[in-house]
This record gives sequence, structure tokens and C-alpha cells, in this order.
Amino acid sequence: MVRTAKPKKEVSMEEALWKNADKFRGSVEPAEYKYVVLSLFFLKFAGDIFDVQKKMIAKQYGEKFMDTVAFYTKDNVFYLPEESRWSYLMEKAKQDDIALKIDTALYTIEKKQSGAERRSAGQLLFSSAYRHNKACFPAGRDQPYQHRR
Repeated sequence: MVRTAKPKKEVSMEEALWKNADKFRGSVEPAEYKYVVLSLFFLKFAGDIFDVQKKMIAKQYGEKFMDTVAFYTKDNVFYLPEESRWSYLMEKAKQDDIALKIDTALYTIEKKQSGAERRSAGQLLFSSAYRHNKACFPAGRDQPYQHRR
């Protein structure tokens, strides 16, 4: 007896994302879910920029400087301790205390950015993103956002 595969219903990207978001959201109220998602976006983006900077530091200065905070902050990149890195969070994603690990990652990033190095997260991320991928910004936008007081 030969089984024929049932044709799969084609699902739009929007439907697939929405379905997965609902599954991921679990018991979190929809109004609170945005904070979870935005935090994860922040950690992923900060982690990607950190990884790019880390590779650049290794290439230009050598591996012994890869954990020197000043090599990150001079280019407006968050230095991420191990527990705040996306790769670390992905390794621990299946653990029961992942929410605590994410909170700890965010708290650690906030506390490590102190004194003269402290700037708004948005400004740091925007300037880092601009430097690493100018093509993703609107036409005519040739400078990173500068906070005006």
C-alpha cells in the first residue's frame, strides 16, 4: 500500500509568524507580550553587533583584546558579558528558567553601561547598526541619530 502525501496548505508568512507568536506567547497577556518581544529583538540585535565588533577586534588587534570593554565602547557597541550574549541565551533556551536568564541579561547590560559610557540604548544601537549596515537606513540618512536636548 503506497501512501501519497497530502498536499500541504500553503500558509502566508504573516499567518506563520502569527501562529508561532501565539505559541511562543503562551500565558503572557497580549498587551504585555510586546515587552517580551522587544527585549528579545534588542538582545538579538545587540548580540549581532557585538559579534561583528568582536570579529573585527580579533582581526585588527588579536584575540587577547576581544574581551576589552574599551574596544567596544569606543565604537558605540555594547560590551556584552557572557550571560548577556545571544549565543548564551540560545544555548539555555530550553531550560525552565530562561525568562530569568533573559531578565538577567537585560539587567547586566544596563548595569555594565555606566558613567561616561552610558548613552541611550537607541542611540547606541542606531549608530552601531548604521556603521555596520548603511543600506538598511532610509535614503538621505547619512548620519546616525543624535539625541537633541
